[in-house]
Amino acid sequence: MKYEHIILVSTLSILLGLFSCKKDNVNNPNDTEYTSDVEQFEAVWNGLNTSYVMWSIDSTDWDAVYFKYRPIFEETEYMPDAEWKSAWKALTSTLIDHHLIIRLERPSTKTKIELSPGMDEVLSRNHQHLPINTSQKLIMLTKLVEDGKMTGIQMDFSADTLLCSGILDEEIAYFYISSFGSLINSKESFNHFKQLVANEHIKSAIIDLRGNSGGIAHNTDHMASCFSSQSFTVGYNQTKTGLGRYDLGPKVPYTIGAGVVINNVMLEGQDRDIPIMIICDMFTASASEVATIALKNLPNCFMVGERTWGATCTLNPDFNLFYSGSFGDSQMNGNFWVGHGHYVYTPKYLFSGIDGTIYEGIGIAPDKECLFDKLAWNNGIDNQLECAIELAKEKMSH
Repeated sequence: MKYEHIILVSTLSILLGLFSCKKDNVNNPNDTEYTSDVEQFEAVWNGLNTSYVMWSIDSTDWDAVYFKYRPIFEETEYMPDAEWKSAWKALTSTLIDHHLIIRLERPSTKTKIELSPGMDEVLSRNHQHLPINTSQKLIMLTKLVEDGKMTGIQMDFSADTLLCSGILDEEIAYFYISSFGSLINSKESFNHFKQLVANEHIKSAIIDLRGNSGGIAHNTDHMASCFSSQSFTVGYNQTKTGLGRYDLGPKVPYTIGAGVVINNVMLEGQDRDIPIMIICDMFTASASEVATIALKNLPNCFMVGERTWGATCTLNPDFNLFYSGSFGDSQMNGNFWVGHGHYVYTPKYLFSGIDGTIYEGIGIAPDKECLFDKLAWNNGIDNQLECAIELAKEKMSH
């Protein structure tokens, strides 16, 4: 009996060793040449095993995922597309990365699917609501002007991006931006806001990032330059240094603000120590979340609204340099699907705040929670903005 036990343990050790060797021998995750469902599973599983920068904070048992789902994809010759989609959704559902998007085209039927665990998590939250689009926001801003609540308004509106600056209640500088898709220093409304902040008659500022899904990270530098002439460290980035899941490099300080060089020009800033209110909702994501984290390092900055999306890690990946980030080639080009079997959109860096806090998959909690009131909005009242104004006036009086 003892001898049989030794043989069994030895056999298991050999099998586990073979499996470990297989995992260590990772193919380039950009390889999309395969003809079966199980080969596609191998390509995506191996790609995430190598390129996913968040294994140190993600509780998903990726080995257990392999053992559970590989046999399922081996037996998919007659599996309906609906079951194929369900299997992929289930196996990725616990991944913490809220930037993560996985696009797949099934080899056998050419059926397509797009997976977003972050979107699924956000849509499952209590008090969930739809994002406010730019047209709805424009109507509300116009009403503020008509009611005399906002003056000195300046707007930039192009494509789906809306920017607006103005003065609320005669002493609060207001700035709204729906997207960080382009650098804001070229926009008249942002430069108008920066000038307002410098005006001694302005006693507080409100920055409205609701629905802002991110974009260019350097917009954080420009926003910080409205309040400080010095750069400052807001957190740390780590990237992969090898093929192993936990091969992370050192924490590199992430410094923003005045003094940073953007497009070969050194950013200049101004010093203004006034209360700053940032309004966020559950659709504030990516670079706009990093901007919120950064500004909250200033001595008198507060966040109002709802817990944010939770996608704070930096993208701009290059697997060949960093062993991390996005891989594959299946993309949407307008309404057309181009490329081959898979594309996985995932960050290059793992970001943590200056105090070590990880926000990925969680989001930023507000200093003052104020949930979106749809009924009030439909009646022309922006309850979250009113909440920010109330807090601003409270801080101004101190």
